[in-house]
Amino acid sequence: MTIADLRTAHRETLDAAIKANTERTFHAHWPEPPSGKIYGETANDDGLAAFKGQLNKTFDRIAAEGECVGEEVSPYGFPLGISYPRVSTDELIARALDAQSAWQSLSPEDRAAILVEALERGSKKFFEIGYATQHTSGQGFVMAFQASGPHAFDRALEATAMALAAQTSFVSHVLWTKPMGKISVSIDKSYRIVPKGINLVIGCSTFPVWNTVPGMFAGLATGNSVIVKPHPGAIYPIA
Repeated sequence: MTIADLRTAHRETLDAAIKANTERTFHAHWPEPPSGKIYGETANDDGLAAFKGQLNKTFDRIAAEGECVGEEVSPYGFPLGISYPRVSTDELIARALDAQSAWQSLSPEDRAAILVEALERGSKKFFEIGYATQHTSGQGFVMAFQASGPHAFDRALEATAMALAAQTSFVSHVLWTKPMGKISVSIDKSYRIVPKGINLVIGCSTFPVWNTVPGMFAGLATGNSVIVKPHPGAIYPIA
């Protein structure tokens, strides 16, 4: 799927989110009940199986190498036994700088479309994320599902839509003309978005996704690379 395809696929989603931001109205793109009628009859069982299948194993869904570490313990009475590759600060910064150039060269519309696609794909794992949150934060499953799933993803969508609207509210090119009596002065002006640089998001153990992805997506939507430092007791939900 090309970026043009993504822009077409997610245009209505972004338009609805921008409209809700502008009008300050309630808006939820992802339903909050963990219901099989909404997310699929096997979604809960599949998510629980994915959670159990990850226990006592190395988390290999991260594009990183390094010494594996991890000490997460479920408040419900058992260690998760999951280890994650630990990457040095220097390497993280180098990789963020390397990614920054290509990412900021994309238009705000392209970045927003890619980010909504990431959210849509991530939403397919709401139940696994819910169980991961339950067994790191201690929340009940329904609360964990809602906070780390629909509620967190809606806030990330809100941030993405807000960033897109802010970046596209002004023209990027104009022929500026000042009348001066018998003559006029014209200047051909072009403007571009200048990202601030690497963003750092520090996670917490109480709401490891809800307090992380909105800031992460705000940074990404405005053309910045982002480094996420999860809480050591709640890595799985954000990983």
